[in-house]
Amino acid sequence: MSQDGTTSVDYGRDYYNETHLGGHGDYSWDNQHWRDFFMSVADRLIGAFNPSSVLDVGCARGLLVQSFTVQGIEAWGLDISAHAVDSAHEQVRDRLRVASATEPIEGRYDLVTCIEVLEHMSEADAQLAIDHLTLITDRVLFSSSPEDHDEPTHINTNPGEAWAAWFAERGFFRRVDVDVSMIAPWAVVFERGKPTHHELV
Repeated sequence: MSQDGTTSVDYGRDYYNETHLGGHGDYSWDNQHWRDFFMSVADRLIGAFNPSSVLDVGCARGLLVQSFTVQGIEAWGLDISAHAVDSAHEQVRDRLRVASATEPIEGRYDLVTCIEVLEHMSEADAQLAIDHLTLITDRVLFSSSPEDHDEPTHINTNPGEAWAAWFAERGFFRRVDVDVSMIAPWAVVFERGKPTHHELV
């Protein structure tokens, strides 16, 4: 691990074990805990935004992608970990691909999700990733842990205000009327727009 960012080898079988992921058992669609969690997230996002297409950047084994697809939403995912994509559930594996958010992303999506990803990247790569995310959508659900500094892959933790400022530089501002704290206390939705001074405050 270095300040240059993590690589695919950092996210092998050991990364997805029970101890690393909070003791909730195997991180897979067959695990009731994880399936219920991601289904509830997808339910809330469908209720809030009614997206026709979703891309999950940093999708791991595609549990959120699968939660959207079983509800009829066209969803895809990308992740840096070949292990994660290869070990995804067979029903969703063909919707996932191995790729980095530092690479240009093809397509256009109603909603892009990026959950606990950019704190694993170098500062420069995280900025490049924000560029790519904001080119393919008008709405990003974003979560990046500002803490857990003992986690060796957390090399670029920042307070929420910093991420908000960086998204604002690309014309994206926080939707304060949408609560996505079921994902994490620091999760937010950024949306392209020109808010009034009142909305900014």
